[in-house]
Amino acid sequence: MTVARPTTQLWSDAETFNGDFKPMDLNVLLADMNAAKPYVTKFLSFSFNHYISPQQVNPFYYTTYKNYVNSGVMDSTIPTTPTSLTAVTQNVMTINLNWSAATDNTGVVGYKIYRNSELVWTAYTNGTSFVDTQLNAGTLYSYTIQAFDAAGNNSGQSSSASATTSAATSYPTNLALSKTYTTTIPADTAYPDSGGELTNGVYDGTIVYQNAAFQGRNTGSLTSFTIDLGTSQSIKELTANFLQIKTGFIFLPNTVTFSVSPNNTTFTQVGSVITKPAVSAADQNKIYRLTNLTGITGRYVKIDLLPGSSAWTFMDEIQVRQ
Repeated sequence: MTVARPTTQLWSDAETFNGDFKPMDLNVLLADMNAAKPYVTKFLSFSFNHYISPQQVNPFYYTTYKNYVNSGVMDSTIPTTPTSLTAVTQNVMTINLNWSAATDNTGVVGYKIYRNSELVWTAYTNGTSFVDTQLNAGTLYSYTIQAFDAAGNNSGQSSSASATTSAATSYPTNLALSKTYTTTIPADTAYPDSGGELTNGVYDGTIVYQNAAFQGRNTGSLTSFTIDLGTSQSIKELTANFLQIKTGFIFLPNTVTFSVSPNNTTFTQVGSVITKPAVSAADQNKIYRLTNLTGITGRYVKIDLLPGSSAWTFMDEIQVRQ
């Protein structure tokens, strides 16, 4: 700036959330503030995460920052390494993890879960268990755990623990194949439904959202799809496939709920609501699945999805199997 009125004030925004809208590590926040410091008179206020109430942030963030203000030195002590990690298979898609807590000079604020050497989940809690869901059947998975504190200091990774999900049951008949469906929110005109692509039985298998097999919606609103199977059917498995490309602001749904109905009026929820599973940040397809269902019948199948943000949701296939 070369010309300004005498009363001109410069404001700076040190971003206060990470890529998943969670609290920012204080050593990163401090670096951002120091980068802006030569160009501003003072900082009026900041939050560790401006998307949520400060009351929801772990108190150790306040303690750590207060200690920095009083001492002029940001905490650099790393937490101890979590120990005694176990991995136990629950079923065809689920593995349960448990471990012994780490300790820290100020306090542990969370744990990072690594699956097959990839970071797949960051838990902002001092709980010492995690349920890994929506896994592939009959697959060996290896895990390690890492603790972190409010300053952003990471412990070493725990010793690994492994488990193999149960074998899958094959359900060869796709009842939804070539069936008609309706939706509450049409696909965006730039990435439209070209006609029956959600029930054509073909997974695109790529991570190219421009491909015709994918349809996209730019909304944060609940979106529903209803498939007419033609007649009442016994249902053993329900799946819906979604795309994640974070750099393109394409996110997996926060929740997916399947329901069935005999008349397209009264629907009954099938199983549990599927919440966003633990996945890495890599571009990928992810199938949300309910399987090994018993006692489920219906002519109409409804899928309710709550987007992961107000950005993009892309999907390419829904299957109903027996």
